Amino acid sequence: EEAGLVVPRKGASSQDGRGFYDRFRGRVMVPIKDRQGRVIGFGGRSLDGGEPKYLNSPETEVFEKGKHLFGLDKAAAAIRKDDRAVVVEGYFDVIALHAAGITNAVASLGTALSSQQITQLCRCCEGRRMVLNFDSDGAGVRAAQRAIGEVEQLALQGQLELRVLQLPSGKDPDEFLKSQGAGDYRALLDQAPLWLDWQIEQVLEGRDLARPDQFQLAVTALVALLGKLPQSAVRSHYLQRVAERLSGGQARLAIQLEDDLRQQVKGQRWHGRSQKWELPGEAGLRERAEAEVLRMYLHCPNYRSAIRVELRQRELDDFALKHHRLLWAAISGLEEVNLGVGRLEAINRGQDPGSDLADLDLPRLLGDQLVVEQSALLSRLTPLLEPNELQRMAFGQPLLQLRGATASLERQKSVKRCRHLLDAWSSQRLETLERCIARLLEQEREEARATASGLAPLSDMESRIEALFSELNSDALRFQELYYNERKHLEHLDSQRRAGYEEVMAQPAA
Repeated sequence: EEAGLVVPRKGASSQDGRGFYDRFRGRVMVPIKDRQGRVIGFGGRSLDGGEPKYLNSPETEVFEKGKHLFGLDKAAAAIRKDDRAVVVEGYFDVIALHAAGITNAVASLGTALSSQQITQLCRCCEGRRMVLNFDSDGAGVRAAQRAIGEVEQLALQGQLELRVLQLPSGKDPDEFLKSQGAGDYRALLDQAPLWLDWQIEQVLEGRDLARPDQFQLAVTALVALLGKLPQSAVRSHYLQRVAERLSGGQARLAIQLEDDLRQQVKGQRWHGRSQKWELPGEAGLRERAEAEVLRMYLHCPNYRSAIRVELRQRELDDFALKHHRLLWAAISGLEEVNLGVGRLEAINRGQDPGSDLADLDLPRLLGDQLVVEQSALLSRLTPLLEPNELQRMAFGQPLLQLRGATASLERQKSVKRCRHLLDAWSSQRLETLERCIARLLEQEREEARATASGLAPLSDMESRIEALFSELNSDALRFQELYYNERKHLEHLDSQRRAGYEEVMAQPAA
């Protein structure tokens, strides 16, 4: 009774021989073991399809469902070798997968993944890669959502790579292996989408986006989802994909929807006291764009010369933030030592392909150097030297990402020039008006003196006023022309910030 194998009957005594019944009657029993292989409880699966489908022993001093994973004693070595854990719903799914040679599978004992279970898996899995493969029915989807809720913060911070696999035709792993085989299962496992891609599909699945109410519900859910992403490049990537899905493939509508979604996400993003994901205003935009450029330079070595040329041409190599200037100076210092000052300058001008720039392991070299020289700023530089999984996703299309980041930086300079030119134009127009009035008053006085002296009055006053205004207004017109030219350049930069929208959408999803 203490172990939970039998349950007292209601109204019966233990002395009449009929005081208990078997908790697992009508079920196939499976022993549940701890990490060391010791039996700590039992599970039973219904033989007649009765509910619940799976039944565990009640919790005892040695058995707490949220602290153990079924099959981990057998799967730990395989998880460590494959650097990936597969989490399923039931014992028989684990047994079937192990029998098919997929021995890195465990089950969550009928609960959503708890922090203790995640910790156990992470100890076995250095890369912290997990695939949730729950049943495809409503209960399975809800279980996957609950599991995602438990690990969402770890996934957002890049401390966990979480994917979700839903097998076709609503099958569970046991059924799929019997009909399709282990090869097909492994192929689907390798193609399992990231948790965020899966959640986006869950939001859109079954919705009639032609109906305004359904469209609005989808937008609200997606804005809430994408607003959680802390990394701007990844957020932009998903905003573009979602806009394309919502637009039904209409390119112009997709671009408008992307802008609308971006504004909504910006409006609801969190600025909590304990962690600020996004700094407000232009300073935050500049910091993220600078960080993106530096991160690509460090981790996309084949594009380093292209990045240097782009920065030189756009006059953007004067990083605004202190820790970014420090990092760029350290990068340039290492490259000058290895390549020479002359060669580095030639690369900047586009006169040298600089192919050997890619040979330098900058993250390692800089990490060693900065630990010694700049330990105070190291915490701010670590996300650049050691990007997380979400940040690495931005490296899939480096030239497009570079175009967007540098356009964002140049755009801030262009906005400032627009403001300056608009102020200059406005003040010049006022100055022109003041000078014109002064000249007209002077001409009136000259006219009065000529009349008093009996001289002929000055002729064609209207033409002379027009000529005078045109002469005095030339500077204002020049500022006006410069302002509108800068506005056109600003629009061009905005199109570049979309990172080649049609090109990105033509690529397969990351």
